[in-house]
Amino acid sequence: MTDVRDPGREHVVDAEGVKTRYWGSGTGEPLVLIHGSSL
Repeated sequence: MTDVRDPGREHVVDAEGVKTRYWGSGTGEPLVLIHGSSL
């Protein structure tokens, strides 16, 4: 099995200078991951 991601579904999010990316499938609810200890 090959892990192939569609570049057309790639999204980049910049949260206070921390950039991350995700690939959207267009269905379901988003999974939100929050990293850090300042919550």
